[in-house]
Amino acid sequence: MHRSAADHKQASDLYGQALSLAESLGMRPLAARIHLGLGLLHSRSGDPNKARDNFTTGASEFRDMGMASWLFRAEAEVSRLQ
Repeated sequence: MHRSAADHKQASDLYGQALSLAESLGMRPLAARIHLGLGLLHSRSGDPNKARDNFTTGASEFRDMGMASWLFRAEAEVSRLQ
């Protein structure tokens, strides 16, 4: 199913709100997962640079927290962009 630019904008805005809330509450694992979701959103909408930025940020956070399975997933998404 094709999504409109308005749908993408709304999803991006909602992810941004969720990220701000997670960060303000100190919920690092959730914030890292949100970065992964944002990366997927941007990847699917054809913006590999934004996708890479979010995947890389999420991967860095997962690495810092020792969340190996999520780190593997984020790194796999980065590899797919190349």
